Amino acid sequence: MAIKKHNFIVPYIQAAYTNKNTNPGLPPAQSFVVKQWRAAHAIIAIVIYLIVFAMVYNVIVHGKPGTDMPGIALCLIFVLVAIPSTVGAFSKKIYIEINKTGIYTRSALLTAWQDFIAADYYEKASQDGTASVFILRIQHHKQGIGDFEANIPMESTLTKSPEEVIAAIKHFYGAWKENAAG
Repeated sequence: MAIKKHNFIVPYIQAAYTNKNTNPGLPPAQSFVVKQWRAAHAIIAIVIYLIVFAMVYNVIVHGKPGTDMPGIALCLIFVLVAIPSTVGAFSKKIYIEINKTGIYTRSALLTAWQDFIAADYYEKASQDGTASVFILRIQHHKQGIGDFEANIPMESTLTKSPEEVIAAIKHFYGAWKENAAG
């Protein structure tokens, strides 16, 4: 399992955030939001439902009594597979939110800026080596307990890339440090 570690700031994004007045296109009061890409889920669900429709049509038109049960069972399996994509297509849940108070995952506060330590991301290959996923690593402190590390998978169906998330973290953390300093 190969792990590639990436730096806190990606070089081609770093230039855009060196000036104190620049930001990722947001006024200081707003948030940087990462959601599931709903269109991808809708496309997957539609394709699966079309397959189910074709299978049901084939069973109805060409089926023989007593031999169409495997086809119906297969249709039910496909419908069960399509349900998560259908839910994802209609979901408006926020996966990651970064704002002036801290970093949130699934609407729960992961860390406030005063407890933030560092953030980066790395690429983790699957066990069989056929796919990989980026993992966002957030290191933070919990008062009275110690330091923790949160590893958040950055799935390919998200609306923002890991580089954009890191740039937003740098922006909002920098803004928080400026406000805290005076």
